[in-house]
Amino acid sequence: MPSFEIDTPQLVIEPSGSLQVGISNSANQARTCRLEIAAEDAEAAGWIAISPWQERNLHPNERSEITLSLTLPPGAAAGPRRFRLLAVEVSNPDEDVARSPDFRFEVPGSGGGGKLPLWPFIAAGVAALLLVIGVGAYLFWPAGTAQVPGLSGLTLAAAEARLEAEDLAVGRVDRRESGSAAPGTILAQDPGEGAELAPGSAVALTVATEPARAEVPNLVGLSQDKARNVLRARGLRMGGTATRESGSVAPGTVLAQDPGEGAELAPGSAVALTVATEPARAEVPNLIGLSQDKARNVLRARGLRMGGTATRESGSVAPGTVLAQNPGEGAELAPGSAVAVALAAAPRVTVDEDCIRHNPGNIAAKQIGGRWKIVDGSHWMLDFGADADSAKKVLAVLKAYGADRICYVSRPQPPMMYILNGDSAPSATAATRQRLAAAGIGREDCIGFDPATLDLESGGAGVTLVSDRSRMIRFRNMDEAKKAMLVIRKHGFTRQCFVGRPNPEFKYFLR
Repeated sequence: MPSFEIDTPQLVIEPSGSLQVGISNSANQARTCRLEIAAEDAEAAGWIAISPWQERNLHPNERSEITLSLTLPPGAAAGPRRFRLLAVEVSNPDEDVARSPDFRFEVPGSGGGGKLPLWPFIAAGVAALLLVIGVGAYLFWPAGTAQVPGLSGLTLAAAEARLEAEDLAVGRVDRRESGSAAPGTILAQDPGEGAELAPGSAVALTVATEPARAEVPNLVGLSQDKARNVLRARGLRMGGTATRESGSVAPGTVLAQDPGEGAELAPGSAVALTVATEPARAEVPNLIGLSQDKARNVLRARGLRMGGTATRESGSVAPGTVLAQNPGEGAELAPGSAVAVALAAAPRVTVDEDCIRHNPGNIAAKQIGGRWKIVDGSHWMLDFGADADSAKKVLAVLKAYGADRICYVSRPQPPMMYILNGDSAPSATAATRQRLAAAGIGREDCIGFDPATLDLESGGAGVTLVSDRSRMIRFRNMDEAKKAMLVIRKHGFTRQCFVGRPNPEFKYFLR
């Protein structure tokens, strides 16, 4: 197909007149165009001037206009003349040539002579053009023939007008689906461009029509085989398939499609599917008896996670121990699923506590009557005799933990003493350690124990509270010992601390 197109709004030029012609580059890259005149006689070719340019570079889709001017020399033989404009691609002049339809003009009679015979002009023209552009005799038209123009890309109406201008007619019209050409435009012609026919001959045309469309059905929820059959019935086909895990639909069920329902495609187009596969499974381990943190790590190692947690009072295992799980050991779950657990909590304890309140902001260590005492205003709380160091350390402990009460088991001469802040048991934190350090107390003197292992041993003149067979406190009777165990479990004490060992002057408990 030629690189250039020639737009010819009119085909007749008056003597000493002119007309405008458009030249367009229809190629997808820049081309150099040279314009030439081809006429039936060599003399007439010299009467046509081209301006403002005869050779230039045109970019893709660039259009430029030129002017063809006709100047008749004196004594020109009367009669009709015709010529064509050639747009030649400079790098391929023998094959890439666009030809305009015939331009016509009439040389008026001058009275100076009769009409010359036609054959000398034909012979002279052939000889001149062979010398000028080196093109074969196919550039000229024997008398009584019409050359078929190029019609590709024109509408049917425009093609018919172009053929009529060449004294030709539209013949058989076939239609063919095309997705690349606009509907109604010419796809092919027979005979092709440049063929010579007798005037009035017909040219068969093939016209583009819009291709048939197939509507995409809804495939979601169908099995893969059913979806394939439904597509085939619509003139479509199954394209690529991806998989996605789904324990909600059966494996092989269509979860998604692309394009979606209602899209229109050319027959034979593909629809991509996403199909369900059975998800991977993770087996639930046995968590009973593990701590909460240990159970969480075991689940994580299986690709599972800890779900909701409930608590259940238990005096037989340490608080935070897993008592039950749902689902149980051996169940298979999708990765990432949750396992709910029930955790042991210390049993609720009701105990009548014997406590003396004080204002933690008012307490001080003072020497009164030669004895060191901790006092709340004018009321003295604890007596340390001559031991000023213990009095000051106990004061620092009470202030560090914000204690507002000192509690006893079985006064007078209580075997067990502990401190509280409101109803809460004290707990060592970074803040309490900083406050103790500021008061000159380094590490507290404490012994840890496991509340779950507490037991009472009777023997001799009393009852002993033991933990892991280690003796902690000696009570006068079983009632005192049992009350002490209830207090320890109620507040969750896990450490007993001392000020002034051996023979400590003050004892307290921490969580």
